[in-house]
Parts: sequence; structure tokens; C-alpha cells
Amino acid sequence: MDNDIKNNPKKENKSPSERPQSFLSRGMELIYQLGLGESTLRVATNVFLLLAVIGVIFLMRGFYTDTATKEEGEDVAEAQPTLTAELNEAPSPLDTAIRGISRMAMMHTTIPSRPRLDITNYTVQEGDTVFGISEQFGLRPQTILWSNYNILLDDPHRLKAGQELS
Repeated sequence: MDNDIKNNPKKENKSPSERPQSFLSRGMELIYQLGLGESTLRVATNVFLLLAVIGVIFLMRGFYTDTATKEEGEDVAEAQPTLTAELNEAPSPLDTAIRGISRMAMMHTTIPSRPRLDITNYTVQEGDTVFGISEQFGLRPQTILWSNYNILLDDPHRLKAGQELS
């Protein structure tokens, strides 16, 4: 059998350590010996991710470009779409898909009630109560008593006709 190996070197079995190393495996071994294996892996992962995102953008660009092509010799201004549809003509489903869903104009709008920022003065009339005045201005009775402490002294029974309340 030794004669066969000497006569035919192709049949010689080499161990993995005796096989010639490829350029990539020698480079990776050098990187690991320098202690840069983990950093290299992180950088390579980020580069691969960036290339994948760029590839997806490049491929998806074809799906979202305008399919309308202008004829040769046509001006750029003429290539722009114009809105010259008749009012009696119903929009086609394709037009609606391109333009999207439009919102109808509302002729009447509801304005929400806003809080008052200014102080209103009120002259007390005969028969008024703190509860009646607070209901008339949309306030709580405690607000009337608190804002007029100098006049009412937190006592609703001190309310008299002719008093100026805030």
C-alpha cells in the first residue's frame, strides 16, 4: 500500500492541518488572533443590513413609480395631468384609487363651547340666589362665593339686591 501512495500522489490522504488554507480562512484566523473577531462580526452584520435595506428600496422603487409615460417630443408641462372632468361624469374606481378618499365639505360646523377668560360683573336683582346666579352663568355656587369673598364672606344669606358680584 505504501507503494501505491508513492506511485500515485493523488491518493494521498492529507489531514486538515496539512491542507492549504483558503484566503478567507487565513484572513479570519488573523482577525481572531488580533482579537477583532466580535467587532468584525458586528460591522459585517451592519453592512449586510444596510445592503439589504438598499436592495429592498431599489426593488420597491419600481412598484411606486408613475406608470404613465410621455410620448416623444411632448413638453413637460403637457405631461402633467389635468383635471378637466365634467360634473355629470362619475369618477371611475381607478381615479378614486389614485386620488384617495376625499372629504366632503361641511357647510355648518359646530363650535365647541370654550371657557371664559374674562371676569363678568353682575348686579344682584331682587329675588336672586347664589344658586340661580351660578346656573345663569354656568358656574358652581362655590365659585360665586369664593370670587366674592369680600362681599359675601362665604355666606349665601348675605346676598342683597344692588350688590356688584364678579
